[in-house]
Amino acid sequence: MEAVGLLAFIMPFWSTLAITILIGWLFFIGGLSRLFMLFRANSGLGYRWPGYWGSLLSAALAVGIGVVLALNPLPGMISLTIVLTALFLVEGVAAILASLDFRHHTRHWVWMLFSGMINVLLVALIFSEWPVSATWLIGMLAGIKLVLVGLPLVMLALATRFGSHLR
Repeated sequence: MEAVGLLAFIMPFWSTLAITILIGWLFFIGGLSRLFMLFRANSGLGYRWPGYWGSLLSAALAVGIGVVLALNPLPGMISLTIVLTALFLVEGVAAILASLDFRHHTRHWVWMLFSGMINVLLVALIFSEWPVSATWLIGMLAGIKLVLVGLPLVMLALATRFGSHLR
């Protein structure tokens, strides 16, 4: 995981492209699976249960989104970056507002404020580099996440191998 994370971090465009295509395939396969289950569950019943048409529309939409992302990933990178940026903005503003409420209850409210401000600054960075940031953001974040997930596993394995015992 560590090596893959470093590779994604070093080559963010290619990892962003690969992740966009992977997400496209996941949407496509998930949508097809849902369509299959809807048709299979409904065969021979002669009626449709509540929510059937919404589920059918949702499954067809997932298949369509999957095809678009997998076959044309460059616009997909832009769309996914917009969604991710909106998520960062919402989480950042929510953390800032929550920290202002927490300041009356704990001395450590500043950490939540700091986290929210980092999210908002990240949004500003993304928009300051727009649209180029759409080509590296997802891959860079995936690389960072893989390194941060892999590093503790490597350290735990080394500690176990060399006789450091956990308490």
